[in-house]
Amino acid sequence: MRWSFRIFQVGETRVLIHFTFVLLVAWYAWSGWKSAGPSGAAEQTAFILLLFLSVLLHEFGHILAARRYGIHTPEILLSPIGGIARLASLPTKPMQELAVALAGPAVTLAIVIVGLLAFWASGDGGLFFLDLSHGALWPTVIATNAALLIFNLLPAFPMDGGRVLRALVATRLGALRATRIAARVGQCLAVVFIFFGLRGNFILLLVGLFVFTAAQAELRMAEHTAIMQG
Repeated sequence: MRWSFRIFQVGETRVLIHFTFVLLVAWYAWSGWKSAGPSGAAEQTAFILLLFLSVLLHEFGHILAARRYGIHTPEILLSPIGGIARLASLPTKPMQELAVALAGPAVTLAIVIVGLLAFWASGDGGLFFLDLSHGALWPTVIATNAALLIFNLLPAFPMDGGRVLRALVATRLGALRATRIAARVGQCLAVVFIFFGLRGNFILLLVGLFVFTAAQAELRMAEHTAIMQG
């Protein structure tokens, strides 16, 4: 993939980083440096790296579920707007797509639960929200994962929530009609993301643009597949 480089490989799956991800890490480090010097830079860098480690584990959840159904998983791309696991083919049955779509959020939920239990076991459980309000590293990572879990389950196809929506609708209406419905719902939500993104949230703006264009591309692919199948 252009403008990306491989950092390691797990089995058949290459893990790639887009060059803009490096810029994101540098920006977080610079922001931390400006606010608290070297310690602030180290903490902000640790935060973004831990967050994207969580994203990487989320994507491997999708990949392990896809492999269960014999689907090849050539690569994961990490970029400032998140992770993308590329599958060689899509699941052919709605329940398979549902399982693959939910596998990633299940991993994120496990990260949140394990993180909270570890924080509680450390004896600081009652201070979680206080530490979070002060920007402590571990509570911030846990809370950000929880927020991403909720956001990712919005029915904004082709995000995970949108794929869950398509899988459920496909059990009653078929793949093509389900894709049309999920794509339109996703594009409506993408417009909302873009609207709020234009008010100052650049990452949300990028996510909105990605969701809108990717939903249209997946709809065209589904229509092409339906034509080829007669």
